Amino acid sequence: MAMAKRGVRIWLVCAFVLATVRIGAFAFVEYRERTGTQALTSLPLVLLLLPEGLVLAPRSHPILFAGLLGFGSTILTFLVLVLFNAIQFIIRIRIPDDKSAL
Repeated sequence: MAMAKRGVRIWLVCAFVLATVRIGAFAFVEYRERTGTQALTSLPLVLLLLPEGLVLAPRSHPILFAGLLGFGSTILTFLVLVLFNAIQFIIRIRIPDDKSAL
């Protein structure tokens, strides 16, 4: 049970950090757009806003878009952690822990 709580804690921390980075990038890109100082150097920050940027136009509802970024970050981190757990499970199956067989 302790491992499950630890996994949930890791997931929540990762989701929070990713959501904070993505919402911060959105705020910076939105600021640059509103002040007319956008440049090609902010393109990597725009890529952080995908795929949610394709679903909803950020300029129309910025608060809703920020919430969507947070939700998408949570889903993304969940999928990545499930993938990592599946890879660990497959590795454990293929490599036996019993060293006496060698």
